[in-house]
Amino acid sequence: MKQTTKLSCQLFLLLHDPFTGKGEVSQELLECGVSAAELADLVIGRRLGVIDDHVVVADQVQAGPTDRVGDYVRGCVADQPKTYSVRTWVGSLGEAVTDLVVRELVDAGVVRHERGSLGLRGRKPDRFPAVDLLRASSSRNRVRHMLTHPAEFDLAGATLASMVGALGAERVFEVHEARDVLKELSTYLPSALQAVVAGLTATVAAASVALGGR
Repeated sequence: MKQTTKLSCQLFLLLHDPFTGKGEVSQELLECGVSAAELADLVIGRRLGVIDDHVVVADQVQAGPTDRVGDYVRGCVADQPKTYSVRTWVGSLGEAVTDLVVRELVDAGVVRHERGSLGLRGRKPDRFPAVDLLRASSSRNRVRHMLTHPAEFDLAGATLASMVGALGAERVFEVHEARDVLKELSTYLPSALQAVVAGLTATVAAASVALGGR
């Protein structure tokens, strides 16, 4: 499996400027988005399912020896004695899944990891500029094209675009009226993927409320 085809890797790349490596959203929202994208990837691959907004383990599907991120997430879900909501998993898996995604993209030669320098206000955010510009930009370019040609949307593209919309980061596409398209687009997703996007949306809303209360 080419790791850059995984939704979690694609979303990570979408949320970073390929030239500067600067993130388009906060670290907290990045981690929520990446974990939600991995859940969606496993739902599409029928390794996980969503029943009554709770994530469940589906029948075992051979994913290949290189899917370290997917195996980790599926293992976390399988190890629990009871099921938990999409929102719970989105909030719980973020840091670990994002670290795994970074490792995959760096090992694959797609981006490099530049540690943030220490300043007066603390450490600056890490950056991930492209090593391979074509691969680092491909997801952004592909979804941008589909936004301007909606009839060409596929399931992966629609899921990615909906998640970017849930994160409030549609500006990355540089498409006029992208927000309106994204709101409509999510309604066409299969119910399990709608549940994942809704869980991400709820997590983002809760994070915004918490930030406003500080």
